[in-house]
Amino acid sequence: MTPFRDLPIRRKVAVAILLTSTIVVLLTSAAFMTYEWVTFRQGALTNLTTLGRIIADNSTAAVQFHHTAEAAELLGTLRAEKEIVAAVLYDAAGERIASYGASPLAPNRLAAKPEAGHEFAAGELIVFQPILHDNRPHGTLCVVSSLAAMHRRFFLYFGIVLSILITASLIAFALSARLQRRITEPIQELAQTARAITDQKDYSMRATQYGEDELGALTGAFNRMLDEIKERDERLSANEERLRVALAAANMGTWRYYPQRRESIVDENFRRIFELPPGGPVASETEMTARIHEDDRAPVRAALDRALGAHNTQFFHEYRLALPTGGIRWVRDRGRVVHRGDGTVEYVTGALVDITDRKEAEEQVRRLNADLERRVAQRTAELQHANKELEAFTYSVSHDLRGPLRHIVGYAEMVRDENTSELSETGRNYLERIVAAAEKLNRIVDSLLSLSRVGRRQLVMQPTRLDELLDAALRELEAETRGRRIEWRREPLPTIECDAGLMALVFSNLLSNALKYTRPREVAIITIGTAPHDGGPAVFVRDNGVGFDPRFREKLFGAFERLHNATDFEGTGVGLAIVDRIIRRHGGRIWADSEPDRGATFYFTLGAPPVSVAPASTDSALASMAKS
Repeated sequence: MTPFRDLPIRRKVAVAILLTSTIVVLLTSAAFMTYEWVTFRQGALTNLTTLGRIIADNSTAAVQFHHTAEAAELLGTLRAEKEIVAAVLYDAAGERIASYGASPLAPNRLAAKPEAGHEFAAGELIVFQPILHDNRPHGTLCVVSSLAAMHRRFFLYFGIVLSILITASLIAFALSARLQRRITEPIQELAQTARAITDQKDYSMRATQYGEDELGALTGAFNRMLDEIKERDERLSANEERLRVALAAANMGTWRYYPQRRESIVDENFRRIFELPPGGPVASETEMTARIHEDDRAPVRAALDRALGAHNTQFFHEYRLALPTGGIRWVRDRGRVVHRGDGTVEYVTGALVDITDRKEAEEQVRRLNADLERRVAQRTAELQHANKELEAFTYSVSHDLRGPLRHIVGYAEMVRDENTSELSETGRNYLERIVAAAEKLNRIVDSLLSLSRVGRRQLVMQPTRLDELLDAALRELEAETRGRRIEWRREPLPTIECDAGLMALVFSNLLSNALKYTRPREVAIITIGTAPHDGGPAVFVRDNGVGFDPRFREKLFGAFERLHNATDFEGTGVGLAIVDRIIRRHGGRIWADSEPDRGATFYFTLGAPPVSVAPASTDSALASMAKS
């Protein structure tokens, strides 16, 4: 038998209506019959008591004088009462004087009821009425009435109640059948819609709303909930699609590993990276392990065991996959362990990224680095060989070129001095030009040797006060400043770690350069100070000279590069190249700002680790010298 809680709701409604109507009818009938039972007994007792009192009052003389015939005649009047089945008159001594009908109860009960009283027993009502005269008892009247009429009435009532119950049940069943459509139809509609949505996963279905009562409100809330679920499902589907596309674009797959079941739930990207056969989201540990390169299986297992340990919840490892197609694929795998409330491991979840391209790029970079190191070593060896050749060439220039130059100058002067009268003006001019050119070439050789010595000299780094170097440079330039109006503007200079000898050359060349290009000014203004640059001080030398075109500032520090006509300003064009080489060897940089006829400012910084100077400058210097 199906339990009540599992019955369909319309049967539950029908059972509830039938039970309610039946209980109401039964309770009503029980109350009515109880009331009838009580009132009938009280009425029968009252009528019988009244009748007994009348008979007792009329039988006083018959009892007192024992007139049996008169007493029997008096009792015979009770025939008019069909319910009275017996009556007996007793005298004061308890002797029966007369009787009506037959009742075995009356004589036996007389002794127990010497006074007025009544008793219901065995379907009969027995009333004992004393016979009094002058308030003195002379006998007793016992009247017995049958309760058959009451029983017949109650049998009739029972039939009526049964008829009413059957009629009410039929009416209740009919009403329940009619009300079921109004009450249970919305509920059934709601249940069928929910069941269909559960089976078909179609959140576009809606339940019909039949009214605005509680069921209607419930149906409306259910439909609104479906709208929200559908909207949320659409957003979730869109997010999942975006995530799937993003994971596919990133060549990434997600997984969830269950240690107890020794299997994983993986997405399609994971299957594609591992080249797993199609078969749903579940992948066994065996088929996944078979894809891992045999040299990497033990390290991967060890990393996973560490993550599953009590003191570690992170899993990370990079390993190779040996694919069925014969290829090798590198992956980076990262995951996190999720524990239950009791501390045991529930699962490990993570993501896997294909890093084959990165590994191949790293391998290519390693090959390129190895090739670059080989080429650098080769070039270094070549440069060392070139430096040795340049040193030999410098030695040759220093010793072999100076002698011929001295001979040229000496013989030219001898010819000029000894043959003055014989030489024409043109010949003497030629000799002067030969001597000037030889002296110029000698100065170029000296400048070239100075540039070469700067590159070969070992740095001796020590704390040096730049103000002292500036004072020494100014003393050396006193011959150039004699007879000129020069305004020196000095600011305190810092103490820095440098090679004092080379740094003295920096100040000497920069100040000499400023003095040379301020010669056209009536008053030369030269400023030496510091300015902030990239978090540190930059030393500058500023003048109000002729300046230069800023478009050609990159040529300033090249050997034998000149931005002005040699006839206007003397020099070999090596001084700023020497300064640039010294500054770079100290790990700094030098630059200049200027505009034509508005002066120039040279800045330099120091402090970075010393750097080696490439001999390319020497090559360019030799090439420029050759052109000269």
